Amino acid sequence: MSIPTDTLIETWKKWYLHCGSLQFEIKDDTKYFTQSFHCPWSQPDSVEFKEVILSNYNLLSQELNLDSIYQSF
Repeated sequence: MSIPTDTLIETWKKWYLHCGSLQFEIKDDTKYFTQSFHCPWSQPDSVEFKEVILSNYNLLSQELNLDSIYQSF
């Protein structure tokens, strides 16, 4: 199953101020794909794919130790 970018999820809210966003870059064979998700933390829990998107972010953040890297900036 693939996860569509936020613009393709019908119930995704389009907020523009005071939000963060996530972008995932995925390599499939020789092509790169980018998926963008604007304000994922502010979406209602009922929004399709929200839980999977944030779970993927949390896993990557933990595995790559991003909190520690961000603090060094």
